[in-house]
Amino acid sequence: MTQEIASGRIEAPFPRAWPLLFPLTYLVHIAEEFVGGFPEWSALHLGFHLDRAAFLAINEFAWIGMLVASLAATAAAPAQWLVIPLATVTTANGSAHIIASAVTRTYSPGAISGVVLWIPLGIVTLVRAYRAFSRSVWWGGVVLGLALHALVIGLALAG
Repeated sequence: MTQEIASGRIEAPFPRAWPLLFPLTYLVHIAEEFVGGFPEWSALHLGFHLDRAAFLAINEFAWIGMLVASLAATAAAPAQWLVIPLATVTTANGSAHIIASAVTRTYSPGAISGVVLWIPLGIVTLVRAYRAFSRSVWWGGVVLGLALHALVIGLALAG
């Protein structure tokens, strides 16, 4: 179906600027994590140390990647599939904050923006993309998104 979207034979799964919601909401999420003390919280409750400089560096790298992917998905119809890994990453990250809050019985900095912004944005995008793209494109995007989320967690664990 990706070719059908590119040729204009079917309607895109979301408004043209939709992918830009991902880097915009990421700024809110980073701010909540930073102000809420996620690096300190993770050391105290999850057992891994991540200093604030490393936290900012990892998030800068991830935000730039998200921005580039969302700009590509906005600018070129054939690149619209990139919303699938973006939606997967945001849904996974928002869900991880909920799980971490429940397991530790504390507030995981990032949980509010995860619940209010990222999980709804991710789920709506995934559902709309599921209807518009082939199963192989959709599942490939989901797997890529999960791999990218794992990469960010790995970088955080490495400090």
